[in-house]
Amino acid sequence: MSPRYYLLRLAVLVSLSLPAFADVYTLTYSDANVGGSAVFTISGNTMQVKLTNTKDPTVDIGESLVGVQWGYGGTAPSDLTLVSVVPMGIMDLCDYTKPNNHCDGITEASPYLWEVNSTSGWANSTPNLFAGGGSGKAYGILNLNYDVTHGLKNAEHNPWLVGPVTFNLTFQGDAPVIDEATLFFGTAGDNHPAVLCTDCVQTPEPSSILLLIGMLGGVTMICRKRLQGNC
Repeated sequence: MSPRYYLLRLAVLVSLSLPAFADVYTLTYSDANVGGSAVFTISGNTMQVKLTNTKDPTVDIGESLVGVQWGYGGTAPSDLTLVSVVPMGIMDLCDYTKPNNHCDGITEASPYLWEVNSTSGWANSTPNLFAGGGSGKAYGILNLNYDVTHGLKNAEHNPWLVGPVTFNLTFQGDAPVIDEATLFFGTAGDNHPAVLCTDCVQTPEPSSILLLIGMLGGVTMICRKRLQGNC
């Protein structure tokens, strides 16, 4: 085959790899009682928000991560929609044999009662994600080190999601810039402004890396053909 064919194929690979980058923004908060992180990964018209409870919830339900709201450093996208919620697991400690148990009727299915741009309770600004439609009373986020012997059996405020928990969203418009976030803990809505990482940069997705390997393979093939005199 002619060098023109290989160059054309290489150009196609390059064009395919260019948009396969994601903007990643990491925001964190931690003090003596609570801690968490929110990682925003934006690619095309999708936004992935990964929430992690970084403190061991060994005292009470006030340590559960129940919401996040964030701000844009430019034009906000439109039609922000929560598509799915993927936790590492679910912890359900409700005693369904007791009368008037507040856990009755809870459906353990994605999005696990989390809502985007909720307007109830203390979720009064957008954009945001909150458990229980802003009430924080169900499916707050814990980590694998939860201790069920220290108050976490409160029947009114569980089950919980075991994090990290990934929220998959879609939007319309240009890719936004995330420049601030506030993490919320406990059913009282205790809020803590998170700190944005100082080195948030575009990160190539795995598909980009594979395409780059293919591009390098194409260049190698062209060079080998030319050296062998088969062009």
